[in-house]
Amino acid sequence: MGMHSILFVDDEPGILRTLERMFRREGHELLFATSAEEALALLRSREIDLIISDYRMPGADGIELMKKVRETSPDTIRVILTGYANFDTVIKAINEGHVFQFITKPWKDEEFRLIIRRCLEQVDLQKENRALQEHIQKQNELLRELNADLENRVLERTRELTLHNQALKLSQNILHNLPIPLFGISLEGIVVMANRAGTELFKLENRIIGGHYENVFPAEINGLLREAESGAAFEGRTFQVAGEKYRVSVTPVQLSQEQKGILLLFIPGSLKVHAPVQDAVQSSG
Repeated sequence: MGMHSILFVDDEPGILRTLERMFRREGHELLFATSAEEALALLRSREIDLIISDYRMPGADGIELMKKVRETSPDTIRVILTGYANFDTVIKAINEGHVFQFITKPWKDEEFRLIIRRCLEQVDLQKENRALQEHIQKQNELLRELNADLENRVLERTRELTLHNQALKLSQNILHNLPIPLFGISLEGIVVMANRAGTELFKLENRIIGGHYENVFPAEINGLLREAESGAAFEGRTFQVAGEKYRVSVTPVQLSQEQKGILLLFIPGSLKVHAPVQDAVQSSG
């Protein structure tokens, strides 16, 4: 328990001097007022943790003072000091002034100190609760900001993925309908992509995908592919396929972000196909 501010209110200076002697060694800041008006002026000018007021004073009595204290400084713990306590007084003080504790005159010093310690423990508990609530509120505000930022990021990422998927589908459709037989082959020799023209050229329908190239292409084409597996590239070698001459292009490419492989093109007649087709294949991966 650290230092606290305690305000004693009594119209008898002798009582205030007695209280000052009792608590001056407790390590708290002690304040004194001889009237309700003086006490309220102090409360308006500074923070006070605990107020202990006599019940009967000229002008406003202790309960009236506590009602105003609750309005002015609701976190200040309120204690009534009286020699005239009865049941009705206690009920009125609790209901109207929200008084935390009563101390009767004459008091025993040790009991008085114990009551004050309990009151100050309540002050500390209130401060801890308030600090915890403020911390929770800040954390909630931060969480809301993070959630809003995350939602924005998700929306932006979703938009990017949507555009990417649209572009991917478009490029895949272009490659699929390209009038040039085209194949993508992984470094393990598996045919992972074949467009419509390529499937029709070898009359394999959909059985081509997933098979090893040696089970798909003629021996002379497989020879080129075996050379390409070592990193070699070829363009312009002519082969006869299905009664038509094709210039065959074999180029190492990036089939997808994680997969490298071989691009195999069958270019009919004198048609020349270079990087744009290869770029399209890489984009479609």
